[in-house]
Order: sequence, then C-alpha cells, then structure tokens
Amino acid sequence: MHAQVQVEPDIVTDSVDVFTADAAPQKSVSLAMIADLALPGLGHYYYGEKKSAFGFFLADVLSIFGVAGCYSYANQLETSSHTYALIYANTQGGSGATDYYWTLVGQYNDADYYNSIMDLNRTPQNKILAENLQWRWADDTYRQRYQDYRHSAMNFRVAGNFFIGAMVLNRVLAFVDMRAIGSNNGKGLFSAIHVYPQYESVTGSYGLTLQSSF
Repeated sequence: MHAQVQVEPDIVTDSVDVFTADAAPQKSVSLAMIADLALPGLGHYYYGEKKSAFGFFLADVLSIFGVAGCYSYANQLETSSHTYALIYANTQGGSGATDYYWTLVGQYNDADYYNSIMDLNRTPQNKILAENLQWRWADDTYRQRYQDYRHSAMNFRVAGNFFIGAMVLNRVLAFVDMRAIGSNNGKGLFSAIHVYPQYESVTGSYGLTLQSSF
C-alpha cells in the first residue's frame, strides 16, 4: 500500500501596518518668512533651522534690552538735569515747562536776558513771564554742567534709535535668509560664513578669523 502526501506551497502575502504614520508634511517657507517678520528666529525654528533661529532671536533680545536701557538712562539724565536746574537756577518747572523751555534754560543765563532778546527781535509773544518758569543760573559753570546732562540724554536717545534700527534690520535679514533657505536647498545667507579661533604666537594674542565662500 502506498500513501501519497501533497504539500501546499507557502502562501506569501504583503503585510500592511495600519499604524504607520504618514510622511511628515512639507513645511511652508512662506509661513516661516512671515513668522520671522513677527519674531526673528521663530520662522527658522519652525523650519528646523535651530542654530540660525537662536542667532536671530538672540540679536533681537539684545536689541530690545539696548532700546530699553538707552531710553531708561536718557530719562534718568533728563530728570537729573531738571533737578539740577531747580537747585542751581531756581527754576520750578511744572505747567508750561516743555522740552523747548528746558532747552532755553541751558542756552541763556537767566529768563530776563532771554526776554530782552525777544523784545529786540520784536517777538514779545515768545517771552517767558510765568513765575514758575523763571530761572537764573548761579554761575555759567553750572549752566554748562546742565547742558552736559542734556547732551548725554540726547546721545542715549540716539543710541536707542540705533537699536530700533537693528531690530528692523534683524527682521529683514531673517526674512531674506529664510527665503534663501527655501530656494537653495537649505543654504541661507550665512551658510557659507565660518568663524575660526586664531592664535598669534608672536604677540601671544587670540582672535577670530571670519571666512566666507561668497
């Protein structure tokens, strides 16, 4: 007696994992550029350029602190100048004491002399007659010191304006850099710039070398 055994061939089927996540969606360069205008570095972070994001964000933070610091110190100097005038020129300030008035206080030794100039110029309407706005410097040295306060305050306000300009420039650079990254396969404006430490053996000094392939 003979027995016949038949073996069925292996059946191979494709496996499907229903839990496999879809491919990551393409990130929008336009959205990143708009985000960089709102906050430099935000668009770069969204796009995955974390190093560049940190650089732009740090520049913006430093500029903000620069603006706040400069304007705050300018206000302190201006307040100090008013106090100085109160002590050494006997001016009270208050109602009618505009910034133009405080400028006049630094330009003339006393209100009477200023009013006489207005009479000579036939502009009596510009005379300062209010009791609280009268002044007379004890010595011209004090008036010069007062002017120094005013000039220093003005210089710090100018510096604050430069920091505001730096904030605007930082946003423009972040915007353009993000556009370049999207157009050049991830290569931005600063991708070709490299900084290397340098040591000068002759002088024993350290420094940084900036290289670019532009």
